[in-house]
Amino acid sequence: MTDDAKKQRKFSNIKLTEKHHFHQMGLWIMITVPLVILLNYLLFAFFMLKFGNASGTAGISPEFQLRVAAGLLVEMLIICIALLMMAKTTSHRISGVFISMKNTFDKVASGNLKTRQHFRDYDKLEDLEASINTMLDTICEGKDSTGE
Repeated sequence: MTDDAKKQRKFSNIKLTEKHHFHQMGLWIMITVPLVILLNYLLFAFFMLKFGNASGTAGISPEFQLRVAAGLLVEMLIICIALLMMAKTTSHRISGVFISMKNTFDKVASGNLKTRQHFRDYDKLEDLEASINTMLDTICEGKDSTGE
């Protein structure tokens, strides 16, 4: 593995794409966090119905209700933190592709037609990489044939 490949796999590289994260994380979080909250509400309701009614008059002590609610709250917070970490990692991977393409296009715009697009292996974008490089080869050949 080359030094560049090792550098690309560092978790600290997330800082490089941080300004792009909010845009990719928004929808992910808007869907998953409310689902976690709803699931916990339903679990609390299930426990209260299973062991008596929610008012606590049918044999459920308020202490038990508090323990169940506290346990579900802790579980919900742990899941939400894990979801945020997963969303940040996912958005980093998406942002990395955009940044790589932007850098390549900026080099081409500045006149460097010998540059080539390279994605990380785990991006699984070999077809796109090949298409962009073919396009760059075609542009380079067209420039050579016109004498510019």
